[in-house]
Amino acid sequence: MNRKTVFRNLAIVAGILLVIYAFSYFGNNTRGWQSVDTSVAMAQLADKNVTQAQIDDREQQVRLTLRNGNDATSGKTEIIAKYPAAASDEVFSAVQNSGAEKYNTTVTQESWLSQLLIFVLPMVILLGLFIFLMGRMQGGGRGVMGFGKSKAKQLTKDMPKTTFADVAGADEAVE
Repeated sequence: MNRKTVFRNLAIVAGILLVIYAFSYFGNNTRGWQSVDTSVAMAQLADKNVTQAQIDDREQQVRLTLRNGNDATSGKTEIIAKYPAAASDEVFSAVQNSGAEKYNTTVTQESWLSQLLIFVLPMVILLGLFIFLMGRMQGGGRGVMGFGKSKAKQLTKDMPKTTFADVAGADEAVE
């Protein structure tokens, strides 16, 4: 491979990775929220210091908008905390009893396209790898039906036609 193709391929891979990173960064809607321990969030709910609450069930996190920030929340009024799946009922009842003006539970669903990609993409990669390796085992790129082709060197007019009989009696060869 020459340098141009290597650098071009590296640039393409770097561009793809950059696009994936950008989607994950800008698609994250929890930027600006202060991450706190679950105990801090539960204490804020128990103290009735919450105006709005949102439970993200699939991500197992609760977002709280507080009336007043304090030392436990580093002065922030928007906090987010993760909780274990076993504590879902406890978190929901704490949100209900917190006196929040507004609360909501969201259950995010993956799109059918992403579910299809998760299922089909590994099979396509494995099938492509299998086909590539089978082609390499057959002698490199000659294809599936390439078994009849000879690897012998073809004779042309320009090739010298020196035989053993021509050099057998030469002085250099006899000692």
